[in-house]
Formats: sequence, structure tokens, C-alpha cells
Amino acid sequence: MLLNKDKVQGVLEQIQMQIPHAAEPEYLLDTVTIDLDGRPAGTVILVDDIPEFKNDKIELRTDPGSIVLRINDKKRADARPMHAPES
Repeated sequence: MLLNKDKVQGVLEQIQMQIPHAAEPEYLLDTVTIDLDGRPAGTVILVDDIPEFKNDKIELRTDPGSIVLRINDKKRADARPMHAPES
């Protein structure tokens, strides 16, 4: 769950909606909350940046260095073409 999405000063790009992991039932995570308040453009959050996954009772089933979300600069996002021109 992403808190304060409305306060993001850029374009929010959520790469992963779910983080595959395994654990005993009492350690499984249903929801992880990331507060975006005060996060500037250029912010990149990796799986390894999420405290809930730094538990030795949880086995990640994805690369801890994979990107969960990033906040892009609005100017850069606006400058990108919607699709690549055909050759």
C-alpha cells in the first residue's frame, strides 16, 4: 500500500505490485505500507529497502535489488514519447 501518493512531486511508477516471498504462516505478509511523503523525484525503492522484508523468518523469492517503485521527474516523463516512431 502506498501512502501519500498525492504528495509525490513527480511521476510515480510502480514496478512491482507484489513481492514474492515464503515464510511460516505467522510471518507471511499480506500488506506492506510505503509512505511517499517527502520522497523527491529520483527516488528509487528496492525490495531490500523495505524493512518488513529484512526478517530472517522471511525468504525472498525475488532479487532484493529489484525495483519496487521509482519517482520520475515530471519534466522527463513529459518529454518521453508515448511510443517509439516506426522505422
